[in-house]
Amino acid sequence: MHSALSLHTFEPAQAHLTDDQTGFCYLLVHTKASRCVLVDPDEAYLEQICAYVRQHELCLSWILHTRLASCQMHSAAKLKSVHICAQSAIADSPNLPPDECRRFDRVLQPHETIPLGAISGRARDAQGAECGQSQYLFDRYLFSGDSLQPADFSGCCHVEMLPRQRLPH
Repeated sequence: MHSALSLHTFEPAQAHLTDDQTGFCYLLVHTKASRCVLVDPDEAYLEQICAYVRQHELCLSWILHTRLASCQMHSAAKLKSVHICAQSAIADSPNLPPDECRRFDRVLQPHETIPLGAISGRARDAQGAECGQSQYLFDRYLFSGDSLQPADFSGCCHVEMLPRQRLPH
């Protein structure tokens, strides 16, 4: 069965990566609904992202954050000024400082649905993660603030395409 989801990764050359950049930025597109979700916005890609969204006549529905980062908040604000339909969100965690919550339009509860046309994702409980690190699952795409593997919390934001038999609940 052909998936209606398409993933686009923006990845810098490591030589150009600064301390305040996340390094990776993901645009998940629901091709049939012309809607998309941006995960971990990074200023280095704002022009590319806006051009892609315009070229493909997409509606940017969500800007999701897998971790607390000032560069991501700045980038999200710029994107929202252009794509007013987008909501900036982070998944709630026991370690998320309450004063950080007001920086987002939404704080998603674990297992809360994230609508994207006829497909929806969900926020995941990232137990054991560091402060403000979150996970999101769309179909088989797992976005994690600190992991390539669902049970391993070490590293920075990555996405993994999970095989059907490994889909976490």
